[in-house]
Amino acid sequence: ACWKVGARCLVVGASNGDIEKCTDYEKAIHAAGGTLIERGPASRVYRIMAAADIYVCNSSIESFPLSILEAMSLSLPIVSTNINGIPEQVTHGTEGLLYPPTDLPALTSALRQFFESEATRTSFGQAACARAEKYFSLETMVNRWQQLLTDVCASKDASL
Repeated sequence: ACWKVGARCLVVGASNGDIEKCTDYEKAIHAAGGTLIERGPASRVYRIMAAADIYVCNSSIESFPLSILEAMSLSLPIVSTNINGIPEQVTHGTEGLLYPPTDLPALTSALRQFFESEATRTSFGQAACARAEKYFSLETMVNRWQQLLTDVCASKDASL
């Protein structure tokens, strides 16, 4: 969990191949005024996420991470790379702060903004939860699929 400057941060779910990323996280966390206190196992990720104040996805290969939607549903502000489908999930400056992969100064700046302001964390987190519910909830997704299938069937019937 991360709180203001002097924040305590956890990196969760990193495998041996992700040690370099952990080192990058640690550099950004320290530069933003925080301290890395643990590298936790993936088996505890949901419990840790539920207790967190910020969610960070530092991936350079994700396409549309479910973990971001899970964090949004927990009202967590998001700090993430701006790759692939992530900007479809998170609006930069509204639900989270997005940065280019490997841009450590940008990651540091985003972390610092959330470390320093509880009000910012809260407003971004509330917006994240609202967006997750509006666009990515089970009910929304089922309704969108149902509408798509209805439209496809209607257009097929019209062409007969």
